[in-house]
Amino acid sequence: IWQETQEDLTTLAPRRAGRNARLTLLYREQEIDAAELAALTFGRDGHNDVVILDRKASRLHARIERRRDKYVLIDHSTNGTYCLVQGKREIELRREELLLRGRGRIIFGHSVDEPGTDIVEFDTGVPN
Repeated sequence: IWQETQEDLTTLAPRRAGRNARLTLLYREQEIDAAELAALTFGRDGHNDVVILDRKASRLHARIERRRDKYVLIDHSTNGTYCLVQGKREIELRREELLLRGRGRIIFGHSVDEPGTDIVEFDTGVPN
C-alpha cells in the first residue's frame, strides 16, 4: 500500500521579490511608457498601437509582450524584425522571440544599416 510521507512532498521555495517591469520606447519623437501595458503591437496597419511607416513592415509586424517583470519582442512578419542591443551584434528575428534587456533599437523589415530605416528605440532599465 502506497503512503505519502513528508519526504515525498515538494517544498515550495519562497518567491523572490521581483523588480518592477519598465519599458520606454521612442518612435518618431513620440515617447511611450509601456510599463503598465500587457502588450504593444507594431505594424503598417492603423489598428496597431504603434503604426510603422516603413514599406518593408508587415501590417501586423511584431509585438512586445510583458511577461511578469520582463518584456519579450515577438516577430510576426514576412521580412523579419532586427534588434540591435547596445554593445551587441544585430539580431535577426523571423517568427521568433527575443527577451529585451538594456537599451537598443528595433528595426522592421530590414537591417539598421539600410538607409531610410524606421527605428523604435527601447530602454528596459536592465543592464545587458
